[in-house]
Amino acid sequence: MGIAVFSGTLIATIIGVIVVPALFVFIESIGKKKSDTDSNVSPSEPAH
Repeated sequence: MGIAVFSGTLIATIIGVIVVPALFVFIESIGKKKSDTDSNVSPSEPAH
């Protein structure tokens, strides 16, 4: 049972340190791409 607890802790640490920031960067890049295309639709209108 000790091996299972240690393995779970190790996997949770790896996910927290590597996977979560990678997903954050990926989602932020999608959001920036989307906002860049949305801002170029109508440049004559004033920004709100």
